[in-house]
Amino acid sequence: MKIALIHISDIHYRSNKNYLDEKIQKLSAAINSTLYGIEKTFITVSGDIAFSGKNEEFEHGFDLISGILESIGNQFKQAPEVIMIAGNHDCDFNTVKKSRGVLIKNEDLLTDDELISEVCLPLTNYFDFESLFNRKEGMETQDNLFKQHKFEIHGKTILFNCLNTAWISQLYESPGDMLFPINRYKSYLENKSDVSITLLHHPTHWLEPNNKRQVDKILRRNSDIILSGHEHTQTNTMITDYSEGQTLYFEGSALQTDIPNESSFSIIKIDLERDTLTKEEFAWNGNIYIKQETMTDVDIPKSAPSLGEFRIKEEYLNYINDLGIPLKHPTLTSNVKLDDLYVFPDVKIINFEEKKGIEDKINISLKEILNWHKHKKVLLIGNENFGKTSFCKIAYNHLINNAYIPVKIDGKSLNDAKLESIIKLVNRHFLHQYDKETSDEFEQLDKNKVVLIIDDFDNAPTNAKFRNNLIKTLDELYPNILITGNEIVKFHKFLSNEDTTGFNNYTRLELLPFGHKLRGEMIEKWNRAGSHYTLDEDILVRNIDKCEKVVSTIIGNSFVPSLPFFILMILQTRESEQSNISESAYGYYYEYLISQSFINIKLKNEDIDAFNNYLSHLAYHFFSLKINEINRRDLLSFHEKYCRTYAIAIDFGEYERNLDGAGILTIVGNILSFKYKYVFYYFVAKYFSLNMDKPEVLENVKVMCNKLYIEEYSNIVMFLSHLSKHPLILNSVYESARTILEEFEPSRLEEEIAPFNQMIAEMPDLVFDESKDNLQHRKERDIAKDEIEKARQEIASDSQESMREDGNFESFDIISKMNWSTKTIEIMGQIMRNYYGSTPGDQKLLLGEEAYLLSMRSLSTFLTTFEQNKEHLISEVERIIFEKNVAGTDKADSLARNFVFNLMAAISNFFISKVTSSLGSVNLSETFSMILEKNDTTAIRLIDLSIKFEHGKHIPFKEIEEFIDTLSATSNILARQILVNIAVNHLYMFPVHFSDRQRITELLSLNKKTQHKITHTQKDKKQ
Repeated sequence: MKIALIHISDIHYRSNKNYLDEKIQKLSAAINSTLYGIEKTFITVSGDIAFSGKNEEFEHGFDLISGILESIGNQFKQAPEVIMIAGNHDCDFNTVKKSRGVLIKNEDLLTDDELISEVCLPLTNYFDFESLFNRKEGMETQDNLFKQHKFEIHGKTILFNCLNTAWISQLYESPGDMLFPINRYKSYLENKSDVSITLLHHPTHWLEPNNKRQVDKILRRNSDIILSGHEHTQTNTMITDYSEGQTLYFEGSALQTDIPNESSFSIIKIDLERDTLTKEEFAWNGNIYIKQETMTDVDIPKSAPSLGEFRIKEEYLNYINDLGIPLKHPTLTSNVKLDDLYVFPDVKIINFEEKKGIEDKINISLKEILNWHKHKKVLLIGNENFGKTSFCKIAYNHLINNAYIPVKIDGKSLNDAKLESIIKLVNRHFLHQYDKETSDEFEQLDKNKVVLIIDDFDNAPTNAKFRNNLIKTLDELYPNILITGNEIVKFHKFLSNEDTTGFNNYTRLELLPFGHKLRGEMIEKWNRAGSHYTLDEDILVRNIDKCEKVVSTIIGNSFVPSLPFFILMILQTRESEQSNISESAYGYYYEYLISQSFINIKLKNEDIDAFNNYLSHLAYHFFSLKINEINRRDLLSFHEKYCRTYAIAIDFGEYERNLDGAGILTIVGNILSFKYKYVFYYFVAKYFSLNMDKPEVLENVKVMCNKLYIEEYSNIVMFLSHLSKHPLILNSVYESARTILEEFEPSRLEEEIAPFNQMIAEMPDLVFDESKDNLQHRKERDIAKDEIEKARQEIASDSQESMREDGNFESFDIISKMNWSTKTIEIMGQIMRNYYGSTPGDQKLLLGEEAYLLSMRSLSTFLTTFEQNKEHLISEVERIIFEKNVAGTDKADSLARNFVFNLMAAISNFFISKVTSSLGSVNLSETFSMILEKNDTTAIRLIDLSIKFEHGKHIPFKEIEEFIDTLSATSNILARQILVNIAVNHLYMFPVHFSDRQRITELLSLNKKTQHKITHTQKDKKQ
């Protein structure tokens, strides 16, 4: 039992000269070729039948649709139905009264029927045309803005909801300005059906943001499929909204445009018995309509199920949808909702085997846990700010949409473990969350339909025997339970002397910090929120890139936790203060994060300076004693000494509570320590910056600058370079940099790489993959970064052990030296970018040049090592190729040499990109020019080109052409490959105009992998 939707959109019939006229017979032939086995056909037209709303244009539309109806009827002996809505081109704006513009702005417009009728007058001709195809049978409701058609087919109910978004169209309209009174039709949209299909001309991002949110909420809750047009681009999207369910969204291409050979439509076949669909897209190839793309047997997602009599109170639903932190977003005019920005974190599944005494850890996305049929009992572990409560809210919404009845309870409410008390507690929380009229139904409800969500279980009484009884009672009463808690909860069983299974029958999960991939997803959501999909691709990608650089730099090597709370705080800070914070003034961000923590303890303005000073002295106390924690007695001793020094009386208990409440210190029993690394590093640096006149401080700074291979020192100096312009810092960092790898000459990427240039006969082919957009390439890059980060952490944990303060640098391995080198380059870049306007040019030249040369000395260490062992490396790679049956003996040597060659190019690109990311800034362009003029080597020219690609306004074609000429004269294949890598990375990461992309691919002789059909870099923007 199958039905078909022939989705046609944007026909744009003019009075004359219609390119579609010559295609009509071929159009009918293409449609009919797909309708075998179809019992009922619907012609769905999502607007813009006409070009300017004239009657003679609609006459062409009548002939087109009548012809399709006749063709189908003759061949298949069925009577298709026509379902249509209006588009902006169906308006005749020549009939518009001047008063219409005033009426559109009337605040009563959405509720006043007379005003609505007046505003709809430009659609008069369309309404007359539409009436020729409307049938009264099955029309549930109809007015100028909304129609609902109902069809019964073999016991299945099909609903078509037609929203006239063009009612408020104007001759020149912009995304985000339109309105639709969705609440007028909410009750009709909630009518029950087996398949609910919604048609509208404008995708919802053309609606005003708050109105869009209302429309999206109702449509996604009540629609299985949404069809739209307007933007002339085919898209197939599964929208997953954990508040409203899943919806398939299909945007249709134009059947006729100003381009003669541009014409597309699609056919959606729905199997009503299997609840699946197949979608076929057709495009004109100059002769016939050919099938472009097919989606086969896709499950139709069902809109959100009804909870029957159970209705959630609106105020509680507002709490569930609330983000949970006071956040201001630059484009969201109303409160930011949790679903606007929520990204599922990764978790590790923890299976503790008592006999082996080990933990078996498997990482998955927390999203997988929403499959409640598989995971009936879940324990979710994570400390503060890991997002436990946010997930509880997301899970709550998801459970509602899957016909469960969730009840959320805070752990601190669990103060009685008796069965009767637990039942009363759950019923009380149910009444708080749902309408009280359904309390009896809830008490009698099958417990398999109830999910108990207990947030912050660690707030329950800590007595081990009580918790054992509590867990046992909960397990007896409810088969479905989600419990969250901190790390102490994970070890509940082992802290108890009782014989208990604890959480053995639970899926035990531990929340993980965000990696590059998840940070990227959150940053993309942040940039799309509010503006939705109306942002130009170029602007969107560049905004994402700027945000990623800021977030990555602030988080650093995890001394700011890579958690949603901190990421959002950083993004908010960047947006709210964008006018007076440069992208490199990172010190401000740390100060903002710290000041936000003070909000929790409600410090008075006059007390903030004193509190900051206290913290800087406390951090220095830890630093000078080389301790990571302190007991309460020693902290009291420090406190009393501090009070004597500053002749002030501060209550010790009050300050201890403030340090704990602000999240500055962690208190476990009698032991206190700094909660986050960045807070400790910042306040040590703060102490130094305020005391640079003291000899012992100056000596400490010198020592740290000479030992930047120590993580603690390098991070403190990084913060210090934000907080102080003292010349000692610049001079000490510069002198330290000069000693790093001083036994190596900086690579010129010229004569010394001749052995690598001789490895291969010609430069390997590089395929530039155009089939993916910039955001897809960025996601793949982030996934690769996460894998590299895992490996780096393993290496760093080993190498850091050898890089102690008393370590002999001569004994450091190459990885340790690289860490020292890269950290030094980062600090040099921060000094130059932070104080570009107040540091004399000769000092910037000195520091910048040394950063370049240090990077090239680092590269030399690799090239020298590989040059000495390249034949052995080639042999090993060749052996692996042969063993894996990648190629035969005749090709294995060539493949191995290409692999090693590309490896050398990739390593070279790493060191070049390190300088680019650390120093790159348009504010330092004069300095970069002076460095190049003084050191005109191939290596320095590649760094210069990399910076221009990354930070320049345009692709540096002139410099590229000159550089290629130089390389051709010297047969420097490796340097050319490095240049190609720089260029291709730029094309992958950023939108580039087609003509520039074509020019760069021809200039560098790139092979292009393209999609099998035409793609658009951005959607057409229509008036």
